[in-house]
Amino acid sequence: MRSDKIRRLFSRYLFSEDLSRDARTLNVVCIIGFFAGFVTLAVRVIEGLPIYTVIIMVAYIVSIVILFVIANYFNAHQMAATFTIIAVGDILWPLTFFLIGGIDGAMSAWFVLSIFIVFFYASGAKFVMYITIHGIVIIGCYLMGYLHPEWVYSLTPAQRVAEHFLSVFLSGLFIGITVKYLISIYDSERKNAEAASRTKSNFLSTMSHEMRTPMNAIIGMTAIAKAASDPQKKDYALDRIDEASEHLLGVISDILDMSKIEAGKLELSDVEFNINRTLQKVKTIVTPRVSEKNLSFFTEIDRNIPSTLISDDQRLTQVILNLLSNAVKFTEENGTIAVKADLLGEDDGIYEIQIEVSDTGIGLSEEQISRLFGSFEQAESGTARKYGGTGLGLAISKNIIDLLGGIIWVKSKPGEGSQFFFTFKAPAGAGEDVLTGSADDFTLPADDGEPEASLEGKRVLLAEDNEINREIVLALLEPTGIVIDCAENGAEALAKFKAAPQGYGMILMDCMMPEMDGYEATQSIRNLDDPYARRIPIVAMTANVFKEDIEKCLASGMNAHIGKPIGYEKLVSVLREYLL
Repeated sequence: MRSDKIRRLFSRYLFSEDLSRDARTLNVVCIIGFFAGFVTLAVRVIEGLPIYTVIIMVAYIVSIVILFVIANYFNAHQMAATFTIIAVGDILWPLTFFLIGGIDGAMSAWFVLSIFIVFFYASGAKFVMYITIHGIVIIGCYLMGYLHPEWVYSLTPAQRVAEHFLSVFLSGLFIGITVKYLISIYDSERKNAEAASRTKSNFLSTMSHEMRTPMNAIIGMTAIAKAASDPQKKDYALDRIDEASEHLLGVISDILDMSKIEAGKLELSDVEFNINRTLQKVKTIVTPRVSEKNLSFFTEIDRNIPSTLISDDQRLTQVILNLLSNAVKFTEENGTIAVKADLLGEDDGIYEIQIEVSDTGIGLSEEQISRLFGSFEQAESGTARKYGGTGLGLAISKNIIDLLGGIIWVKSKPGEGSQFFFTFKAPAGAGEDVLTGSADDFTLPADDGEPEASLEGKRVLLAEDNEINREIVLALLEPTGIVIDCAENGAEALAKFKAAPQGYGMILMDCMMPEMDGYEATQSIRNLDDPYARRIPIVAMTANVFKEDIEKCLASGMNAHIGKPIGYEKLVSVLREYLL
C-alpha cells in the first residue's frame, strides 16, 4: 500500500506530462536536495560539529521543502526558484562557508544545487544578474576567509576528509541524477513526438482518402450525368452526388471541429430543448442507413427526465449521431441498435442524464478501447480501410461531453457488441407542452391542412461575388416565384439598395466579397438616413460558420445567419420568417 502511494507521488511530480519539463526537473532537484540534506545532517552529528551547524542544515532542508511547496501547490515555479537561489545560494551558502570549514567544506554541493536552479529558470538579463550575485558572494566569502582566517571554523583532519568526501558525493549526486533524469525526459518527449508524428501522418493519409473518395464520386457521377440521356440514369447519378457531398461535408465539419478543440475555441450555446424531439431528429437522420442494413432500432426514454432541458442541443445531437453512426457502421445486417436515456439524479435543480447507445456489432478489445477516444485515431489501422471514417468522431464527442460536465466511456468485448455511455448535466427548462416517453411513440405536430402563404412576387437583393453561388440560389428559389436582384459585391449591393430601398423585402448578404465585404455593407445600410434601412432584414449567407463568425454577423447588424453549403429547406424557412 505504501509503495503504491510512493509510486503515485513520483508519477505525479516527476513523470506527469501535465507539468513542464523545467517543473519536473526542479522537483527532482528538490528530492535529491532533501535526501542530501538528511545525509549531511547525519554527517554533521557524527562529526560532532557544533549545534549551529546542525541548525544550518535544518534550514537547508526547510528551504527545499518551501521550494517544493511554492512550486507545486501554488504553481509558482519561477517564484520558488528565485526564493531558493537567494535563500540557498546567497544566504545559507555564506553561513556554511564560515561555520563549516571554509572553501573546503561540503557546501560546494549546495552551491551546485543553486546553480542548477539558475540554469533551468533564468535566461538573458536575469541569468546574468543571478550569476553575478553568486560570483560576488563566492569571491566575497573567499576574500573574507583569506583576510580573516580566524572567522572560518577550523576542522580537524578527520572532519576535513569527511567534508571532502561529502562534497564530492553530494555534488556528483546532484549532477548525475539530474542529468540522467533530463535525458530520460528528452527520450520520452522524443518518442512521444515521433508517435504523434506517425499518428498525424496516418491521419493525413486517412483524410486524403476520406476526401478524395467522395470527390471522385462527385466528379465521376457529374460526368455520367452529363453524358446520360436516360432521366433515370441522371437521377441516379445526382443521388450519388448528393450522398458523396453530404459525406464530404461531414469530413470537413469533423476537421474544423477538431481544429477548434485543439485551439481551445470549442464553445457551447445553451438553448431550451426537448430530449424526445432530439432523439426523434436523430432517429430520422439514421433511419435510411438502418433500413439499408435491415437493423432493428429501439429507443427508450426515462419518463422522469424533465420535459425540457437547457443545454447545447446541437452538440448533444452531434455526439449521439457520432455514436449511432459507429453503431450502424460496425453492426452487421439484421443486428440490433438501441438508444436509452436515463435520469441519474438531481442536485439543486441540475439534472444528470445518461445516454446509452448499444449495438450487436464487432465489439472492441481492451487495447482498442484504450486508444478509442484519442485524436486522429481509430480502434485499429485497418478500420478506416474496411469501414471508412476519419477517426475524429469519438475524440470530438469526448471533448464536447467534457464541456458539458459529463464523462464518456465504453463497455465492449470482441464479437459481443458495444455499449457507449455518456452523461451530461443540465437544468430543467420552463417548457411543459411536450410529451415524455419513448421516441418510437413520439410524433411531431400534425399539419393542420392550411396551405402555406406564397412567396411569389417577393423581392430579394442577393449580394454574392461567386457566380456559381448566385446560380445555385437562383435555381433553388425559382420554384418559389421570388424575384431576385443580384449584386457582385457589398458596394454594388449598397448602391442598389440606396437607389430603391422600398423595392426589397430582404437582403441575402455574403460576408467575404471584394471592394466592400458583407459586414461593412450591412453597417453602411444600417447607417443610412432612411428609417427602412434600419428595419430591412439582412441575412448572412456565408461559408464562415463558426460561433464567432455568427456573432460577428449579428454584431454588424445582420438579423440571421445561413451557412454554406446552402440547404433548400433552411433557406426557404428563413425567407418565410422575414418576408411573410
